[in-house]
Amino acid sequence: MGTPAELKELHLTSFKGFKDQVLPLGDATLLIGRNSTGKSNALDALEALSRLASGESISDALDGRRREGGAIRGGSLGLVPHGEEAFTLGCLVEMDGYDHRYSLTIGVSNEGDPQILEEHLEGPALPASGRDWERNRVLFSGRADQGKRTGSLEVYYHNGKQGYNPKTLFADNRLVLKQFIDRFQYSDELGTRSAVEGAAAVLEALRSIFHLDPVPYLMRDYVRERPSSMERTGENISAVLLDISKRDPETFGKIQGLISEVVDEKVTGLDFIKTELGEIMLALKEANFRTPAREMSDGLLRFLAIAATLLPASQHLDIEAGRIKKLSSPDELVQGGVLAVIEELENGVHPSQASRLLQIVEESGKRPGFKVLATTHSPALLDAAEGRFNESIVVCYREPLTGASLLKPLVDFPDFEQVLAGQSLGRAVAADKFRDDAEDSPDYRALNELLGI
Repeated sequence: MGTPAELKELHLTSFKGFKDQVLPLGDATLLIGRNSTGKSNALDALEALSRLASGESISDALDGRRREGGAIRGGSLGLVPHGEEAFTLGCLVEMDGYDHRYSLTIGVSNEGDPQILEEHLEGPALPASGRDWERNRVLFSGRADQGKRTGSLEVYYHNGKQGYNPKTLFADNRLVLKQFIDRFQYSDELGTRSAVEGAAAVLEALRSIFHLDPVPYLMRDYVRERPSSMERTGENISAVLLDISKRDPETFGKIQGLISEVVDEKVTGLDFIKTELGEIMLALKEANFRTPAREMSDGLLRFLAIAATLLPASQHLDIEAGRIKKLSSPDELVQGGVLAVIEELENGVHPSQASRLLQIVEESGKRPGFKVLATTHSPALLDAAEGRFNESIVVCYREPLTGASLLKPLVDFPDFEQVLAGQSLGRAVAADKFRDDAEDSPDYRALNELLGI
């Protein structure tokens, strides 16, 4: 069986405060940094790509027109770096051992709706003969006429034949990636169909980004048993956990065990209160009574949402399945590997539970086709992560002269191994042991200053 299409890197080429930065996405990645360094901006980039991949127009996706979720933070105008009129994002996606490189430039102004200025995809493709996949082929490439708003984008695409690639027009108000699949998925040309498969790999990887943002007050109400796929706000947590208890008793048992450790030894498990109308509400079971969700703390509800998102199989998440068949395996669909994104992982959870949170993240990251990206400010989480997550921690900080947001793996800071040989990660950060070698000024700002610890 083939592997799902997985996001390996986010390319922040020119987006908000970022310039030519890459966020590596491993099985479990912790993004750390002090306030206002750009962590949330990186997550906004993922959210923008995910929304656009759903097929929405650029205005709907970025500015919140005709959608429940509202605008991306700052709207389309807020995604553009200061003094510029466009932003550029991209990603690296891997499927079945092949890399797919995607980039997108969107022009934004006060005079009209945002439009695609450039869109480009490279990846594996078949020649017309159908023999041997070729790596790093241009699957499609489009660029708008400079200074013109025609409403369309001229795109050259791969058909596997000798000579120049053919060209066609696509609307410039939504991703060519999605339009290309819709137009050519039933093509008779084997080369073009292989390009469709490459486009589907990127599209499904982007559509499989699941941004969990639990809203505790929404999680305290009665809900119907369906839908039972985790919604991004966690508001249907009761239905999700009930479904897990029926379909995946082993995972449900793990969640119950974690809750007993987090809350109190007197908690014996989880239960569900049902109304005459068939609605349900989660409850904690104790010796002589039950505590319903409406009386649970914000931190506990967030912890439950994280556990119910990360520990079960991915079918418990509100993500659409793919529909494009693989050429190499016609019985398989191109499907995206899940990237679960959680901002401020430790929010509302006592520092003593940091190790348990990381245990959940670590365990979920080991599952095939499932990754986790989380931001944190917690020194306790850093201490718990030391040794287990050293190579998975990325620091977001600002360049002192320009104020640009930068990304750098923690292990790339000088003397990292020597420092940790003598003390824990948390203590090393607090003791000003890590310095950014990118600064030329003698007055180095230590890593703990970058983190705000």
